[in-house]
Amino acid sequence: MTFAARLTVDQQIPLIPQGDHLATVRLSKGGGLPGGLPDVLGLALRFHLQEPAEPCDFLFSSAGDGRWSRWLPVPAGDWSATRYGTLAPYESAARAGS
Repeated sequence: MTFAARLTVDQQIPLIPQGDHLATVRLSKGGGLPGGLPDVLGLALRFHLQEPAEPCDFLFSSAGDGRWSRWLPVPAGDWSATRYGTLAPYESAARAGS
């Protein structure tokens, strides 16, 4: 499922510039299992920034809530009743290489 969205950033933050940005939100099942079977659920956020010209992507998957399982993709059966995490660290151009 894909949705159109708008992100408003009213303070300067390192990863996304201040202002209004169009966005795309996509929900997907990692294994593509049928029906209501638990699967690793994916949440992708793409912000279409004016500067820089390239979009900014954030990718998350359903994750556990334990000390170690929060770092791992975990199957879930409900989009709204799970925690989401990421394996990829995010870095801004201003902090790259530091």
